[in-house]
Amino acid sequence: MASVSLTTSRRALVIFIILALAFLIQMLWWIIFQTRSTSETKTALSTALVEEQAFAVALLNSQYQSLYRCIKDGLKQDFSIRVIEDYRISPLISGIAGDQSVSYANLDDSMYFNFSANGGQIYVFLDRGYPAGILSENGRLHYRPPSPQQLVSSGWLTEEHVVIDSASLLQIDRKEYRHRRMLIGEGSFFLLLIIVGAWLIYSAMKRARRLEQEHILFVRSITHELKIPISSINLFLDTMKRRGFDSALSSELVPKMKEDLTRLNTLIDNLLRVKSLWEGKPESEPVPVDLSEQLKRFAKTVSGRINEVAGRLELRLEQAATISANLPDLMRVWEIIIDNSLKYARCPSLQITVSLRRIKDTVELRFSDNGPGIIPGTEEKIFEQFHRGNVSEEKSIPGSGLGLYIAREFVRRNSGTIMMQNNESGGCTVVMRFKAEK
Repeated sequence: MASVSLTTSRRALVIFIILALAFLIQMLWWIIFQTRSTSETKTALSTALVEEQAFAVALLNSQYQSLYRCIKDGLKQDFSIRVIEDYRISPLISGIAGDQSVSYANLDDSMYFNFSANGGQIYVFLDRGYPAGILSENGRLHYRPPSPQQLVSSGWLTEEHVVIDSASLLQIDRKEYRHRRMLIGEGSFFLLLIIVGAWLIYSAMKRARRLEQEHILFVRSITHELKIPISSINLFLDTMKRRGFDSALSSELVPKMKEDLTRLNTLIDNLLRVKSLWEGKPESEPVPVDLSEQLKRFAKTVSGRINEVAGRLELRLEQAATISANLPDLMRVWEIIIDNSLKYARCPSLQITVSLRRIKDTVELRFSDNGPGIIPGTEEKIFEQFHRGNVSEEKSIPGSGLGLYIAREFVRRNSGTIMMQNNESGGCTVVMRFKAEK
């Protein structure tokens, strides 16, 4: 199953990379197209404003030129103010005067056309606010009046007098900026999706590869664990048969055979427990458990095994530490912890300390030993199924990698938590916490 998952993950990664490359090419083309379109849009809007400015200048100049021609043509027939009196109603003109009624001092703040003939002067004063009134309906253009002066040309208005509103140019720049930012945001989002997708597939491949290695290790461990007891029992039986089932030899070999059978039975029990955990079979109803009393009984059952390796078991128990739990589950968890301490013990004198205390509404149970401890950084991983710590150094130590996994699931099933940590002085401590009974 693991190898199939790994192969599937690899195929998924290859397909994902192909699709990601195709998507990246498509997205790159889309970004280039949108960027070019944004630049073209900005250019078009800016050009439209310039054309609108030129049109406004041409429109106003055409009105002034038409007025100038009409007045000039009229004065050719009769050079007098009476001839052009009708033009006073034009919105372009603010007044008409002859040279007899105009002083040069009053012309300093005026804009006007000057017509002269036969030694006479006629002044046509222009309404300085007319262009501004015309442009007021267009919020994108503004009128900048020139300094008061005599206008020497009828087409006196230029782009210096009709200017584009800076806010309109700024609005175009802001639209371009928002559009580019949107492109960058969308591109970054999709790129992030691709990176996250690739990381998820890579993580799945990594997990599948690790699971495959753990399954291979599990099969090797199970094969080793099954083969040794069976081979040992066969050897003992052959020896007893050759010796004619001598009573003295039988009394020596039968306990060893029984020990091998116990080891084999424990392995099978672990496999069945894992199977029941996977199937999610309902657990038995929890009952009140006096941990102090049950730990004392448990200590009596395991003290013999600890004494065989010249070890020592110390109890530091508080009274009135009762929880609601399934007692067989707890007993199995404690057995797993003690078995690990015995298997991995390297000191000439093993020291196991079991402490129990109540902290407010929580009961804390600790199993500490002076063994080799655990590899730093594996505090969580060590509770995963099939994990056996530093396998390269522990190949000679029996085990299937299921014990601590079963312990964790049993503790969780009884509404508790379990963790493992190294001691400063060496060894490690398994900490379990349960909700105390009131």
